[in-house]
Amino acid sequence: MKHLGIAILIWMSLGNALSDSSAQTSKSDTPKVDPGLSPKTTPATPKIVPAGPPIKPSAEELNKKASELFNGGKIDESVAAFKKVNLAYPKDIQGYVGLANVYARMKKFDEGAAAYSKAIELNPTFPDFYASLATFYGLGKHFDAAAKAFEGAIQINPKFPGYYAGLGSSLLESEKYDEAGLAYKRAIELKPDDVSLRLSLADVNLHARDYVHARTSLMEALGFAPDSGAVHNALGNLDEQENKHTEALEEFETSLRINRADLQAAIGKATTLASLKRLPEAEQLLRGMIAASPKAPSLHSSLAQAMDTGGKHLEAIAEYLAAISISPTDPYLWGNLGWAQYNAKQYDESIKSGQKALQLEAKLPYVKFNMGLAYAVQDRWNDAEKVYKEALKISLPADIRSGISDVRDALSRIPNVKSLKQSLDFLTDSEWKALGISSP
Repeated sequence: MKHLGIAILIWMSLGNALSDSSAQTSKSDTPKVDPGLSPKTTPATPKIVPAGPPIKPSAEELNKKASELFNGGKIDESVAAFKKVNLAYPKDIQGYVGLANVYARMKKFDEGAAAYSKAIELNPTFPDFYASLATFYGLGKHFDAAAKAFEGAIQINPKFPGYYAGLGSSLLESEKYDEAGLAYKRAIELKPDDVSLRLSLADVNLHARDYVHARTSLMEALGFAPDSGAVHNALGNLDEQENKHTEALEEFETSLRINRADLQAAIGKATTLASLKRLPEAEQLLRGMIAASPKAPSLHSSLAQAMDTGGKHLEAIAEYLAAISISPTDPYLWGNLGWAQYNAKQYDESIKSGQKALQLEAKLPYVKFNMGLAYAVQDRWNDAEKVYKEALKISLPADIRSGISDVRDALSRIPNVKSLKQSLDFLTDSEWKALGISSP
């Protein structure tokens, strides 16, 4: 179009010049000639008007092009295209939102949060922007920042239960259980028939080892949804936590009657069967499911736990490694592998697996306690004490009690290891301190 425009301008200039020339010559049949001069036979040169600057594409056009690149899988090019929108139209919100979506695909969560922060600067009264910002913070494991962003959404719209649920989830990740519980309770007040909110509140209580209130929340959820497999599974998990294995088995079997394809119910049933020393049934159930879904790491992990519970530690290690080959960045798989290796008396390998788990997720107190125990059984007290001290910084009293239980179990098998005795004294004293009581 630019070249056509120049052609039209040239054509118009020529036309005007020719018209002027025709008008002048029509006044006399014979043009005047000055004495001594040659007649003017050359017409005047037409004036050419230069083309104007190219038309700037609109923000809508640029966003559309960037979105097409993104949808076509050209991720890096779409980033550049959205940044072009930001540069050309710094007050266009859609450009920042689009850029954030691309960063989400790239798992660049901090960059995505920065893009949504810019969108909020341009429109600070839209609560969903705060919720999206919180989601990016959460994915980036900045849970305190995520909670603050959800609070911003709540200030604008205090009647939406989803914002309170998001706040509760962020606080749970920060291990602020009392505050998380209050957030979920507020969400339930706004939407009392939402079973998922009651399940989430029960999960907070489970993390806080508050089994009484966890059961209350689940029974209330069951009143709203008696045929919910998710609720029966949660009750089964709670029963397992409290070592009520027979009751747990009943809950998981109820879930499977509701839906035979319920993976979580099947895994829960197998775990409970292993706890009841019915290992062949657990193994048969899980191997059948693995045959149907060989790429499900949770099935391999569950079979590994069953094998470990049944004393088949080498088989457990093999299943954990199979799960890790499918999901190599799962810190819990590495941590559980370390425990199976400890049970198999592969103490150095156990410590290495624990270190790998902590590289992926630093706040895993059970892994640190397991590593301390692996050092202690080798009579390496200095190493054990160092890891135990790190564990205590991120532990609840229940975590400490679990660590003490494992040390006592080790002492019952190998009573003459000095570092195990030191571990027991150290952790017992720490438990009293955690409870705010001087050790006796």
